[in-house]
Amino acid sequence: MSRSQKAVRDLVFRAANTTLKMPRP
Repeated sequence: MSRSQKAVRDLVFRAANTTLKMPRP
């Protein structure tokens, strides 16, 4: 896996993690 691909996957993972942590309205 290239470095750019790893960076993109890490960014998506962090974004998904933040979304899951947000409280439901």
